[in-house]
Amino acid sequence: MVSFAVNWEEEMWFSTYYSEVRPVMLSKMTTKGLVDEDDSSYEKFFISSTGRPIQKPSYDLHLLHKK
Repeated sequence: MVSFAVNWEEEMWFSTYYSEVRPVMLSKMTTKGLVDEDDSSYEKFFISSTGRPIQKPSYDLHLLHKK
């Protein structure tokens, strides 16, 4: 388990992502029949726009900054 401190604004971003964005991304996978609710994808915090778990968020962020 990892823990780190975030400020109020960062906490709101994470909370909004987890409660609003992440469920939409996960539903893309379940509606396509590619994953069910028992899958380990549901254990990952960061989910890609295709609904698949992001294995290395820092690397994805690096690629985004390169664009």
